[in-house]
Amino acid sequence: MDEFFMYDEKLEQRVEQVKRMLRLSMNGVVSGCMSASGLDYNLNYGVQLPRVKELAAGMDKDKMFAQRLWMSDCREMMLLATMLFPMDSFDEEMALKWISECYNMELVEQLSLNLLRNMEYADDLIIKLLEKQGKYERATAYVL
Repeated sequence: MDEFFMYDEKLEQRVEQVKRMLRLSMNGVVSGCMSASGLDYNLNYGVQLPRVKELAAGMDKDKMFAQRLWMSDCREMMLLATMLFPMDSFDEEMALKWISECYNMELVEQLSLNLLRNMEYADDLIIKLLEKQGKYERATAYVL
């Protein structure tokens, strides 16, 4: 996730707003259990998936915002990114990049469910992913 963005004050304000909403929904017990089970993120608020979906429903889909959320290495922000990336802008190159950056099954499942399964190139993507050696790339093929 070595991507850089030009500083955009409005974008950063939106990210800070998301962080505030996540803090209000935070569940430390769930976060601790997830970490103990091997779901390691740089930051994990322990917000349950239905609440993350609820938050996403109140936000506009935006490519730059979704990319910024994805690169955060925060569980909930990465999940939101899969829900907020506009489908018409999520090309196969971007899909392969994000898939290569998945490091647990939760990300694989949510990326597949929220974005990849709806792409016209999904069938071709499955074939490409089955040829890869990475376990999460291959897992994405099976989930799709």
